[in-house]
Amino acid sequence: MDNIVGLVAVILIFGMPIIIVVAALITKYKTAKRRYEAVVKAIELGKDPEEIKSLFPTEKKKKRDALSYFRAGVIIVAIGFGLLAMGQISAGVFLLILGGAFFVLYLFQKQQQ
Repeated sequence: MDNIVGLVAVILIFGMPIIIVVAALITKYKTAKRRYEAVVKAIELGKDPEEIKSLFPTEKKKKRDALSYFRAGVIIVAIGFGLLAMGQISAGVFLLILGGAFFVLYLFQKQQQ
């Protein structure tokens, strides 16, 4: 019985992330497919391209400002220090390095502006 519990735990630990990623990819595919089918149907009905664009607005990703990288770096470094204080050395050091990377991104973004 103990072997089964261990086996199920390992399968769930490694299987759940894979299942989540596959589900996200399937959802994205189905959404895109429905969108393309709607565009084809609109073209078949004789809609002009400008009207089709207005029916299906596309969202452009907004570029992050430099201050958001700085904020993220401060939060991650604070969490890293908290983990170090609790004795979680490897996780704390990892978060400190990650927070430092956000500070570097902040400096690069600030220079570009």
